[in-house]
Amino acid sequence: AAASYTSYKELWEETIAQDTKASEPGGALVVMEAAMVRLPWSASGGKGSLLHTLVESAVPVETFGSSTVRAIIDYKWRKFARKQIYTKSLVYLLYVLLFTVYAIVYSDDLPEYTFDDLLKSPKGRTIFGLSFILFDFGVYYLGMEFFQLYKLGPRAYFDSFWNFVDLLSYCATLVIMPCVLARVGVEQGGFVPPLIALEVVMLWLKQMFFALAVDGLGTFIYMTIEIVKGMRY
Repeated sequence: AAASYTSYKELWEETIAQDTKASEPGGALVVMEAAMVRLPWSASGGKGSLLHTLVESAVPVETFGSSTVRAIIDYKWRKFARKQIYTKSLVYLLYVLLFTVYAIVYSDDLPEYTFDDLLKSPKGRTIFGLSFILFDFGVYYLGMEFFQLYKLGPRAYFDSFWNFVDLLSYCATLVIMPCVLARVGVEQGGFVPPLIALEVVMLWLKQMFFALAVDGLGTFIYMTIEIVKGMRY
């Protein structure tokens, strides 16, 4: 809280002798600094919460560096946000790693293979199993994106670059898996191989979003993004 001028009489009326000078009827004035203040509902959640309002408004970025806002952020981070972010990050990392393994195994896939040929080879069976797992991941995350779109509204949702990456990557997953098993687009020059490569890039790019919450690593990633954005060719 900001420093304020407060009368001794108001704070310690029974302890401090009264100053009866006519020039100072209210007592001696001193500088006081509040060490703690109550901010009811400041750490609440939902669209009407303080942090949500600040994020959705056009306040300068310096606002989030103020002592009051930082105290609210630190409280919510320690209370529940840290656990949720780390849990979601680990689950998403599993998704990314599984898809990366899928892409590596698929690189040895022969276009002339039929579905029956896939099931006869160890790598083909790996592709078959991972296809179902990754398809389930894609459905789950795409459902979360549609829920977020419903809650925020199209304008607020599509205002974020990460949401575009999410939609493209999850839709790509739902396209790739059936096509590989049905042997559609896997031929030489087909659309599946480049789509898988693009999907790997998008998934790892999204993983950087979760890494922003990690002290040190998040600062490095943010700095790198700003450097890339500021590059001029």
